[in-house]
Amino acid sequence: MEPQESAVLVDKRIPGVSSSEFDSSEIINRLTELSKKERAEVYVHSIPESEPVYGTINEQLPESLNAPLNRMNITSLFTHQADTYNAVREKKDVVLVTETASGKTLSFNLPVLQGLLEDPEARALYIFPTKALADDQVEQLYRWTEEIVPDEELEQDEWFERTIKLGSSYLTYGRLDGDTPPGSRKRLIKNGRILFTNPDMIHHSLLKQVQGNYQSASQIVNLLKNLKYIVIDEMHLYRGAFGSHVSLVLRRLQKVCEELGNPNIQFILCSATIDKPEVLAEELTGKQDFALVDNDGSAKRKRHIVFWNPGVTLDTSERKAPISDALSIAENVLVHDERVIRTIMFQGSRLQGKVTARSMKDVLRKKLRLNRESVSGVQLAAFYNGMLAVDERKQVIHAIKRSDVHLVIATNALEVGIDIGDLSFAILSGYPGSKAAFSQQIGRVGRKGEGVAVMLFEDEPLQQYYMQNPKIFLEKPPEVVRIDPKNESLLKLHLQYLQEELGRDLTIEDILFFVNDQRLADLLLDEIPSGEIGERCNLRSGSTVNYKVVTNKQHEVLLDNVDEWTALRDFHEGAVYWNANEKAYRVDSINRKKHEIIVAPIRGELEYYTQSMFKDSISIADEQQTIDMDEMVQSTGVLNIKRSVFGFAKNYFGKKIQEKVALDNPLVANFESEGFWIVLGEDMINELKLTLGFDYTQEKLDGSIRAAEHVLLSVIPDTIICDGNDISSFSGLSMSGFGNNPVIGFFGNQSGGMGVTKAIGEHLDRLSVSALNLLETCSCVGGCPSCIQYPGKDNDHLSKAGGRQVLKIIAETVTSYGVEA
Repeated sequence: MEPQESAVLVDKRIPGVSSSEFDSSEIINRLTELSKKERAEVYVHSIPESEPVYGTINEQLPESLNAPLNRMNITSLFTHQADTYNAVREKKDVVLVTETASGKTLSFNLPVLQGLLEDPEARALYIFPTKALADDQVEQLYRWTEEIVPDEELEQDEWFERTIKLGSSYLTYGRLDGDTPPGSRKRLIKNGRILFTNPDMIHHSLLKQVQGNYQSASQIVNLLKNLKYIVIDEMHLYRGAFGSHVSLVLRRLQKVCEELGNPNIQFILCSATIDKPEVLAEELTGKQDFALVDNDGSAKRKRHIVFWNPGVTLDTSERKAPISDALSIAENVLVHDERVIRTIMFQGSRLQGKVTARSMKDVLRKKLRLNRESVSGVQLAAFYNGMLAVDERKQVIHAIKRSDVHLVIATNALEVGIDIGDLSFAILSGYPGSKAAFSQQIGRVGRKGEGVAVMLFEDEPLQQYYMQNPKIFLEKPPEVVRIDPKNESLLKLHLQYLQEELGRDLTIEDILFFVNDQRLADLLLDEIPSGEIGERCNLRSGSTVNYKVVTNKQHEVLLDNVDEWTALRDFHEGAVYWNANEKAYRVDSINRKKHEIIVAPIRGELEYYTQSMFKDSISIADEQQTIDMDEMVQSTGVLNIKRSVFGFAKNYFGKKIQEKVALDNPLVANFESEGFWIVLGEDMINELKLTLGFDYTQEKLDGSIRAAEHVLLSVIPDTIICDGNDISSFSGLSMSGFGNNPVIGFFGNQSGGMGVTKAIGEHLDRLSVSALNLLETCSCVGGCPSCIQYPGKDNDHLSKAGGRQVLKIIAETVTSYGVEA
């Protein structure tokens, strides 16, 4: 053998620990020992192995589907798979709610494939919230094929197009998104039986082209005429403004199909565990009477969940950041006998993920005694997110499948839409914001063997409450997901689009398909603008004004459809922006007439990221509903927010150093948003003064109200699925925009929040009790970052005792009245 041949045959990959070799009990022992060294507090929750429960389908499967199931070693269906199959075959719309890795994909693939085999003209749309989440589903479906169909024979690009053979039938399917090249797009629209797509593609492309005079328009019309099934995966991710927009896109899609003579499309929606999933399914689609399937019959492997609270530093007594202990876990636990445990790590943002991937790779490399060049590029550890370009996504996925990568860093948004089946270990850097997201992330491990998931807690009130009360977290009921499909400003936009898509003036019957309210329908019909429609709105924002981020010299567009709130908050002069390829740019200027943000590339390594500083002045624009409860008055309506961005902070990586910079020209803008607020009554304020006693001052009175606001804001994700970008809060002893009364309030940001503020009012009883529990279980005396202090808020002159009294009165008042806002 020639030396060159020998070198090629040597496997230079870094060996990993397979799932069959992974011993979870041994790993728990090592984590426990490490926690002592790191002075970390830990709680271990063990989930025992459980046997599968199988169901029965009500009809005989054709051999064309039986054969591939047998090849995949599937001889029986879990209860939820059988029940979903039966419901779909009975022409019912279905919402399926089970754990991660329970076999949801098979639950909808089986009845959809049978329906497509029975009707050669029938088509299906599989809708995912992001492009990346569709990646693995394309691979999953290819497992059904009886034989490999060569791509070259079909002129297919295998990343975007596939063909499977089922019996004597050939079914073409593929990705239809913004990355799909023109040739593949044309072939898929013409012949694709299942199209993997996202709401943005339906909104900006498919529906927009229905009334065109060219060939692709007629092919889209043919697709919609024959559309039989719509599958919506990750339903729980459709919340706030995005979910509200998508609900109207789906209604437009159904209305166009109905106009083309296709009124009976079946929906199958899949979700993580949430409160009343059938209600969200109805709000999203406008349809009624969903069959709920939530009897998860899948087998469960033995798993351990570790709650890990980093210790405090000896010099400052401040709690360490999660990344510090994550690096220690990587060094002391992930490498075993010169092999790496296959791991996924979830981070809160793409920026954090980028920095973490570099640090984690370096720690593992040094532990394995490898030089930097041997693990350069996509090796050992890699960062994966949905904003990566197609070629980069392909590269990371292939590296994972080749076992070149053993540690994947992803974002909390679950953008890692790939099934890395042989994972044994997960690290969650901070609480991901909801129990649904937490369950999905820990569900990534232990699919083929035992698994361990470690959640590293941040020094934030809700997370510290969960750390001190882990059983409360593990046993708490599912969260609420809310959207607002009746939002008037969005309805006006989408009805205008529908008018263009139908090619005629809308009737009152058309509008009643969207709103079951004759008065509102009459109003909307009169206000639909006619004439040319400009650029279509961004589905991921509530804003009608959108900005482009462009380079200063080549005028290259780096980012499009940035809503105005985000533009002013994140792209002020001097702000730093990272694109999907992790290249840094600094904002030179913002042109508010052209809606352009001009940026310049930054050379060399950057040591900090920026965070804006702003002040909001809030007043009532429209008070829509008010409930007087004697002790307080709670209201819902529309708020006017005047936002002034007056500066920004430079936050240095890995250090608690912050440098504040004032803007020479502050950015000021007015917005309107849904809001919920409580006006505190005179009796409540008098009780609060008595509680403060000798500690009473006007500052402490104001600080008591702000303390209550901070804790309520902290616990909102405990009940309603949302994140920090969805909702904002405000409070004060005397707010001019509210008649100089004491107020606590909340409003939705334009990137989210629609439906969330209403849900706050509806669940104020649960929220106020959770806030009170958080406050009372914190061991501090006068207030700390784990209870009443909130990052980025005014934390001066707060009163823990006063905040407790405010929350106590709110909880008692709402409970005694037993009403919803």
